[in-house]
Amino acid sequence: MLFTLPVMPNLFNMLEYLDMEVIKKAIECHKEGDFTRAEEYYKLYLIRNPKEAKAHHLLGAMLIQKGDFENALISLKTAFDLENSVPIETDFALCCYKMQNYSAAFEHLKNVINANSDETLYDTMLICAKKLNLEKDCLKYLKSPGLHNNNIYKLREIAALAFEVEEYDISKDYYKKILEISPEDFIAQNNLGLSYEFLNDFENAEIAYEKSISIKPNFDAYYNLSILLKRKRKYKESLEMLLKAKKINQDFTKYNQAYGLLKLIQKDFSGYIPYIEYTRAKYKKDMEPWWNGSMDTNKTLVVCATEGYGDIIMFTRYLDFVDASKFKKVILIVPEALFELYAYNFPNFTVLKMGECNGISYNAGTILMELPLIYNLDFDHIPSADRYLLSLPEYTEKWQKRFNESKINIGVFFAGNTNNKRTLRNRKVPFKYLIPLFDLDANFYSLQPEGIFKEDFKGHNIVDLSGEIKNFSDTAAIIDKMDIVISVDSSVLHLSGALGKKTFLLLPYSADWRWFNDTKTTPWYDSVEIFKQEKEGDWNPVIENVKLKIQNYKSQLQK
Repeated sequence: MLFTLPVMPNLFNMLEYLDMEVIKKAIECHKEGDFTRAEEYYKLYLIRNPKEAKAHHLLGAMLIQKGDFENALISLKTAFDLENSVPIETDFALCCYKMQNYSAAFEHLKNVINANSDETLYDTMLICAKKLNLEKDCLKYLKSPGLHNNNIYKLREIAALAFEVEEYDISKDYYKKILEISPEDFIAQNNLGLSYEFLNDFENAEIAYEKSISIKPNFDAYYNLSILLKRKRKYKESLEMLLKAKKINQDFTKYNQAYGLLKLIQKDFSGYIPYIEYTRAKYKKDMEPWWNGSMDTNKTLVVCATEGYGDIIMFTRYLDFVDASKFKKVILIVPEALFELYAYNFPNFTVLKMGECNGISYNAGTILMELPLIYNLDFDHIPSADRYLLSLPEYTEKWQKRFNESKINIGVFFAGNTNNKRTLRNRKVPFKYLIPLFDLDANFYSLQPEGIFKEDFKGHNIVDLSGEIKNFSDTAAIIDKMDIVISVDSSVLHLSGALGKKTFLLLPYSADWRWFNDTKTTPWYDSVEIFKQEKEGDWNPVIENVKLKIQNYKSQLQK
């Protein structure tokens, strides 16, 4: 008799079947939120299937949900090494973000951002970029065609980001796209005007501001139009827009300052009181009683050097009128970076560092910028246009042998430090425009204290001194060793003028009030010569004129 053996299932198929049951159970527990059992099943499955990227990915995604980011990152890294796919890399990037590894998150998000429609990735990438100061790099990934095409909120974010990183052409295009979707968006219309303004397209900027106002009269558009008209030297029209802005916003705290600026730029000293009223208000309460100009040998006077370094150095000239012998004591408070320089130059005053003067006893206080009013000195009576500061001997000795005197030495400062974009445009010349100067047979030295331009300087005839400049005492000693200083409107410019150094001031077409509309010289400094744009944004002729002036200077030395 023949016996038939029962058919036994293939062992491989059975194990495969069991694997499928395990992974199904893992996914089921995962969906139900039972992360503990899900993790057990995923790991059980991976014992037999260690090369399966999808399982590692699912485990990593589940661990993110569980909040176990460290182990999630290990699983996702394994998955990514096995399979370089968009879903895996996306979760790997998000896990890096959760662990605050913004650099790694940003690098991986760059690879996947345009392959995803998930808006949260956009937000995550933008947060990473801001943490890393990589907004400009971020922009080129977020502005891809079709991304956020109909999401007006995201379009606004991209437009605002583009403006923030000075990509004004891009911000202009995005605000136009917003206005195609929402033609009555007066805010976008105003911001379109700003984009045009920063592209030096004043005509279209004016049209955009006026359109914004026509849609809805609003403070921002009136105020921006006022500033634009001032830049176009239409001062009467500028004042009209400023008054309309004030009418809409009665709490416009900087109105007096803006009104004063309109007067000052026209060399009308009556604007000085409203101009400094905003500054005065910030300090007056903390410095009471406010000094009225009276002198008493039994009383102590405090003068606080407030605002920017350039303002401080410029208004330092008025300290010569404060006679320390007429007081018990005169205390001068200055920022730390100016402390040594001012302690040396004003031995009759007690000079203190700002932030280290709490609890001092005094009878009257004022700010440095108040002194012209106290001493009734208007623009027809600007004192000390020649040298009124000296560099410290020990710093002069420090820099004595640092420079090669076989050629003329020229110090260059081309980028001021300010967060105000409009102000920065008055105080910055893009480095590329300066490059023709470096062909001259001279030694050029950067007076920028920050070392952020090292890459720009490579291959050019300019020495970076940033690592050696610690304070204004260093800068003053370096300036003393220069034959010429070339500078934008900045603290370095004011210091150079205060030291009586031959200085070439680079100004935009619409410059700060203190330079009035003068085009060659300034009553503030005898040693400063102005080189000003004839057309907004056009630096090439300005630099060419500076180059010719240096050549003429060299020729005179050789005679």
